[in-house]
Amino acid sequence: MNREQAEEWLMEQVDSGWDILDLARNLVIKLNNTEKGLTMTRKHFQAIADTISRHCCDANVTPEEQRRLAESFSDLCASTNPRFNRSRFIEACGVSDE
Repeated sequence: MNREQAEEWLMEQVDSGWDILDLARNLVIKLNNTEKGLTMTRKHFQAIADTISRHCCDANVTPEEQRRLAESFSDLCASTNPRFNRSRFIEACGVSDE
């Protein structure tokens, strides 16, 4: 699954009303299955963060909701790669420290 496919899939799921945690879990599983069980890499994390950032800017998402979404994805991404950097990911999702 490439970046565009991941973004398209994520937006389809958001539009159909998926719960945030279920959405995060299913995207991580989908990406891992696509990669034949290989560790998720920076390109996967960047695609997810870009999608979260873009979606939250396009939709009327509060900063608290955006942080919760970024943190939910962060937890799941961290479980796939021991080198995952939570703070860098959350920042890439467009969440500020305010």
